[in-house]
Amino acid sequence: MVNDNFIFLKDEFPEIYNECEEMEDLIIDGKYNPAISSSRHIIETVVNNIFDFEPIKMTSTELNTKITILYREHITTSKINGDLHEIRKIANKVIHDNIDSPQASAISIHQLIYNVTRFFYEKYNNTFEPVKVKPYSGIDFKKGQMDIDEIQRIIAELQRQQDKLDSNSEDKDSIHEKSKIDFKNYKYTKINGSYLNGELYKLKDSSQEAVESLDKLTDFKKYLHVERDIQNELKSKIEESVNNDTNKLILLCGSVGDGKSHLLSYLIETYPDLMNKFEIINDATESSDPNKTSIDRLSNKLIDFNDENINKNNKKLILSINLGVLNNFIESDYAKKDYIKLSSILNELNIFDVNDFSNNFDKDPVSIISFSDNNLFEFNLESNYNVSSKYMSELFNRITQPSEENPFYNAFCKDLNNNLHSPIIYNYSLFSIEEVQDVIINNLIKIIIKYKKIISTRELLNFIYEIIVPSYYEINSDDDSFFNYMTSLLPNLFFNTTDGCEILKFIHYEDPINKRSNIVDQLLMDLNVSDNMLNILEKYIELDKLELFKDKFNTKIIIRELKEKQRNELVTTIIRILNIFGKKEVIELFTKESYKDYVNYLIHYNKGEINQLRHLRNEIEDAILTWKGKIQDNCICIEHLNKFKIAKPFNLQLKDLDKEIKERNINRFKTVIHLKFSANEGNPIDLNLDYSLYEVITKLNKGYKPNKSEQKDLLLFNEFIDKLLNSKKSEHYLILNIQQNIKFKLNEEWGYYNFERV
Repeated sequence: MVNDNFIFLKDEFPEIYNECEEMEDLIIDGKYNPAISSSRHIIETVVNNIFDFEPIKMTSTELNTKITILYREHITTSKINGDLHEIRKIANKVIHDNIDSPQASAISIHQLIYNVTRFFYEKYNNTFEPVKVKPYSGIDFKKGQMDIDEIQRIIAELQRQQDKLDSNSEDKDSIHEKSKIDFKNYKYTKINGSYLNGELYKLKDSSQEAVESLDKLTDFKKYLHVERDIQNELKSKIEESVNNDTNKLILLCGSVGDGKSHLLSYLIETYPDLMNKFEIINDATESSDPNKTSIDRLSNKLIDFNDENINKNNKKLILSINLGVLNNFIESDYAKKDYIKLSSILNELNIFDVNDFSNNFDKDPVSIISFSDNNLFEFNLESNYNVSSKYMSELFNRITQPSEENPFYNAFCKDLNNNLHSPIIYNYSLFSIEEVQDVIINNLIKIIIKYKKIISTRELLNFIYEIIVPSYYEINSDDDSFFNYMTSLLPNLFFNTTDGCEILKFIHYEDPINKRSNIVDQLLMDLNVSDNMLNILEKYIELDKLELFKDKFNTKIIIRELKEKQRNELVTTIIRILNIFGKKEVIELFTKESYKDYVNYLIHYNKGEINQLRHLRNEIEDAILTWKGKIQDNCICIEHLNKFKIAKPFNLQLKDLDKEIKERNINRFKTVIHLKFSANEGNPIDLNLDYSLYEVITKLNKGYKPNKSEQKDLLLFNEFIDKLLNSKKSEHYLILNIQQNIKFKLNEEWGYYNFERV
């Protein structure tokens, strides 16, 4: 080969050299995915060799953890640390077939491998006259069969990716420079002796950092900023409006703590020339006059859009407002007197209808951008339970990524260097594990769907604080045992908190200790009779991913010999850990089939696929007949007397979904299924099917009797059934004599009744 990038490795590190050559040959032969997969093995070999050279202990078999340890111990540089993690992430994507352009990724990873191996060689070669490492020279495609058209296609793909990165109107590099944070001069503070606690405290809802305004963003808030679809939506609407001479009112709507102020502050700092074209009001109800109500103050702010001025000026206004205040304004006397035109527009946009699937809320001169219409998660058929959250994943990654630009990670390293021991250190380490974050995100999505919990960004940050920082803990306690920290560890804080934030109160309903199964029962029996806890646990738990606890679950701990309190706490902790690190078939035990089915129905509903909801129709029909009773198939009871049951024919039809559901953007989806049914060709009746009602329906079909809380859900269901039955008068009835088990038919025809025994 003309340009042999890895020749410097050949004599002293032949194993690594051969692996690099094989990777290069795979790229030249067009076998991009195998080439990317081999890159992971190369860095594993390099990392293991570094541990052999350095006097540090390899405490984990996980590549991610080993890379982090090398950086934390100042063995690798920030750049090499970043290159190693980038190679690892791209290689992981290949495993899940998530590579959009494998050619471009393979070529990119080739240079990253060069960077890593060059660093390794220059630091650890042991020759008297080391080989001079030549600059990176790329790949010589002449060696293989790839023609010029293929090369040009790859170059075009690389250029396409670059163009995509540069698609915004302002240069990305300049934006990055504006928001780049210099953490060398960043001031860290201790709380209870811990730098990490000092940084995590800023996430707490009572901290100063939690208060948002239109003031200049702190470095901390800049670092935590995660781009969302609503940001691009708002920016696009502003850009569209500035080139128009007419007036424009953009309402940024939401609820308390969802990030309206933060978003506006970010846009003001990042795009000052654009945002200066608008007057920006962060809180339209704020005033120093105590005699004015919030609606009075809002009316004053909107004066350029009253009936007299709305079509006579070119005012540009962005108004951040809570949905509740906006609704009160529409119903106020101001709206009926001075803002009739504006109120008419707002009512027409139908922002308050939960069943509205509009793709945009625009009607000149008003545009509404609403946080309530932008979900924290998305449907993803390649993820667990078909849901994922890019936003939450990125936010969690901001807090845990091993980078010198991450204040949390820097504080974590400071505490480690100070030989600090506390549950916070353990919990932050746990929270940094990808599998743990996935479980947390799946549970957060679950409570959004199951309990209709609206989670704001402020709540989410406070929640992270509460699952890492226990309400009480000791630093460098004399009793540094596992049992001393056990109740303060993340799995227990996550599932067992009933007096914390509202999110945790809902998560407590999902506590795995309340979900018994044969597998869990068998595990508990095995633990009680075994003298070797590790041998039992490795059958149920991926212990290689649980280095933090592996040495704690040692052979010296025998459960049956523990005191009752310690035994109960340990067993409870193990069950909660099962939900995070259990093997696939074990983790599946902790999620109800009804939840999985409901999410699948949600996906089909939001895609407008009515043909995929046929089984749901059958489930609802069966539940109706079970709840009301039936005398025979498709014949529902409408009256239950002492000696008789009266029934009539019942045939449930699912009506076609509304047109706007089929035509809307799937990014705006609902977590409640709104359907229309008719019985016996009667009038269509609406049914809002949320998860709680669906779960009761599944229980009814399994023969369970609903408890009191479930019966409340069935009140609305019962009302729906009554409307169905009354939507069309029946001419045929079936009567059952209960005591004698004799059936009669009652038919009405031409004004006459015919009564006969069946």
